[in-house]
Amino acid sequence: MRVSDAAKIAGCSVRTVRYYHNLGLLPVPTKQRGPWRDYEFADVARLIQIRSMAQAGMRLDDIRLELSAAETAVMTAVPTPAAASTAPKIGRASCRERV
Repeated sequence: MRVSDAAKIAGCSVRTVRYYHNLGLLPVPTKQRGPWRDYEFADVARLIQIRSMAQAGMRLDDIRLELSAAETAVMTAVPTPAAASTAPKIGRASCRERV
């Protein structure tokens, strides 16, 4: 979808979306449809999240910190192959302890 559509869904102006791009709060979409940037639903969801935090009174610097902390938490929560192989063992051990 185009920037005007994304802005309309999020309840802001195109100028606000571009401002968030300049601040680094919202990444610039890499996909393009013709000469226009193609915004995906994940971009719109992030835009809505930014707008919600701003409307709640958070400063833009605090929003940036919150978003980067959330991204870091998601990245560290992804299980590694080693962690995935130990999870079933942990589950079996806890079942044995309950018996």
